Amino acid sequence: MKTFCDYKPPFTEKQYVTRDFTKGGGMSSEFLSIGLRQYATADEANAAFDAMADAIGSCPGDTFQGTELTYAPMSAPKIGDASVGVRITADGTDLLQFFVLTGPTIIRTGGGRPHERQPRRGHQASRSAARRLRDGSHELNDGRPPGPPRRTRTISKATAER
Repeated sequence: MKTFCDYKPPFTEKQYVTRDFTKGGGMSSEFLSIGLRQYATADEANAAFDAMADAIGSCPGDTFQGTELTYAPMSAPKIGDASVGVRITADGTDLLQFFVLTGPTIIRTGGGRPHERQPRRGHQASRSAARRLRDGSHELNDGRPPGPPRRTRTISKATAER
C-alpha cells in the first residue's frame, strides 16, 4: 500500500475496507472515495494517525507510478478524536483527502473533479462517517462506544518545513 512519502506506519491495521465512486462523466465527472482502517486498539490507531499526520506535514511531494504529486496540509473538519486534511495535486488536478481518528478506526475520505481545481464533498463524507460511528454504529469499535473527546491535530507551516 502506498503511503505519503513512503513513511512506515508503526502498526498494521486489522481490517481495511475502501469504496470508490464516480459520478457523471466527461468534463463534469466527480470522484469520491472512502476507506476505513481498524486497528487492534485505539492506541495503535492513534500512533498510526500521528505517524501519517507527521508525514503529511513534513513531505511536500512524492512520485507515484511516474506521476509527480504535491502535498499541502490543510485544515479538516473538527470531528472524531483527531482529524487532518491534505490537498494532493497531480497533473493540474486537486484531490482533497481527510483523515479522521475515532477510537481504533481511521476514516479516510477523498474527492475531486478531474477538470476542476476545487474538489467538493470530501469533508461531508468524513463528517457523515464519523457521525455514524459516534451515534451508534459501533461495529467498528467492537461494540464499545467511541473513545474520549477529540484532540486537535494542527500541522503548521513550520512542521511542514521540517
